[in-house]
Amino acid sequence: LIFTANNGISSMELSKELKVNYKTACLLQTKARILMKNSDSKRFLDSDFYESDVAYTGAPSHNGKRGLGTDKQPFLIVLSTEQENQYPRFVKMQEVTTDSSNIIKGCFEKYVKMSKERKLNTDCKTTYNILKNRIEVIDYDNDNHRLYFLNKIISNLNSQFIDRFHGVTKRMLPLYYSEFEWRFNHRNCKSIMDKIKNYIMQSSIATRKMIRDSMDQYATARGLENTQGCQMGTHKNFNYL
Repeated sequence: LIFTANNGISSMELSKELKVNYKTACLLQTKARILMKNSDSKRFLDSDFYESDVAYTGAPSHNGKRGLGTDKQPFLIVLSTEQENQYPRFVKMQEVTTDSSNIIKGCFEKYVKMSKERKLNTDCKTTYNILKNRIEVIDYDNDNHRLYFLNKIISNLNSQFIDRFHGVTKRMLPLYYSEFEWRFNHRNCKSIMDKIKNYIMQSSIATRKMIRDSMDQYATARGLENTQGCQMGTHKNFNYL
């Protein structure tokens, strides 16, 4: 159910479907997201054409600022395409602390195969200039914007967070990014059940405490609250988007 739902399935829906309590449904979903993250963690984007942007996840900013001054969560997204601005293939998403040149460079070196013969389409951000000696960077102004598929993917992601999952805590965001990335990259997969079988056979034990401790370490490193939870609610200690 978790792996095959086209637009994802919420913990509440899973709880009703399996007739288990909400916490058990949350645990099952978290374990599935870990498998999704592990399966895509070593994937390299390899194409002649890419699109990239630093987008933001979250509700309207509390400080009233937009762009680089916002308190929303930034993430880097890179899309490989068959042709320039056409036929999307695979996507890579990475949560980042800020929209900076060095962070973008590090993510590209880790996940994207680059050469001077390949083209990277961006939205004119100067932070991508650091890549110009490794790949052809093409900037487009607002009147000639060509990131159609990328913007559509970002819009679908934010809509899914709100409409399907009713919000996500910041400490859980990396796993939700991994789920969305996995679903997009496997949208045309014909042997999904075989893949799930392999994921489970190659996985290791992940108890509730192990998962919680791992997320707490991540939250502490990023200065986030260590409040436990899966979905957005009304608890005042949650870090809401």
